[in-house]
Amino acid sequence: MKRTLILLLALSLAGSLFAADKTVGFAKAPLTVLVGQIVQLPVTGLDLAAAKRSQTSYYPRQGVLFLPAVTWDGTLTIIFSAQTQGQYLVGIYFPNADGSVGKTETEIVVGTPGPTPPPVPPGPTPPPVPPVPTPTVIQAVIIEETGDSTAAFSAVRNSKSIRDWAEAGGHRIFFLDDESAAKSPTFKYFADRAVGKPLPYLFIAPAAGGDVLKEQPAPDTVAAFLVLLEAFGGKAPAVAPSDCPGGVCPVPALRPWRR
Repeated sequence: MKRTLILLLALSLAGSLFAADKTVGFAKAPLTVLVGQIVQLPVTGLDLAAAKRSQTSYYPRQGVLFLPAVTWDGTLTIIFSAQTQGQYLVGIYFPNADGSVGKTETEIVVGTPGPTPPPVPPGPTPPPVPPVPTPTVIQAVIIEETGDSTAAFSAVRNSKSIRDWAEAGGHRIFFLDDESAAKSPTFKYFADRAVGKPLPYLFIAPAAGGDVLKEQPAPDTVAAFLVLLEAFGGKAPAVAPSDCPGGVCPVPALRPWRR
């Protein structure tokens, strides 16, 4: 929009009239604009001298910005904006050379929505989040070749922390030699499934029976082993500290009240 030097025009018909020199009209007509959009309506065929003896009109009037003005290059224009949807009629009453009053009008439609932006293309689909195992009472079966056992894994097998975790949650943990497990009706399934796998090999399954929840080479540190067990069997319940030796307090002898 051109920079506009706003000059309020004296809008009264009086005395001797100056005539318009050509057909009077609007350069942009008819016009469709958005609610609140400010537009210029350049006026053609009317010079400044005649404009000063002219009158303007617009309807409806409520919520309308309507301002006759002159641009830097001397173009007559009307600045228009409306805050309500609807049809607006803008007019100019101007003097003719024969002394009559001419009229030109244009319609402005306010409220047509702007162009709809294109839809945003969908982004990449995030990978599915693996389900978090629900803690349950489990049995852990470790198939190993005891003759090849390392000092690190012996520490896992003999860990008091692992035993305490299992006892606190009612879980069961079995460390089994591969040959012994293969001869056991209870554990042959795990021994056969561990064939060809790197030993020691760990299976985690529900203690009440069911499909194997997890199988992998057994961790060789107590901390890593516990993390894996807790992922399926949950944390061990906290044990309240006790001031009694061994956690068992003696029951005091009861004495009757003395009278």
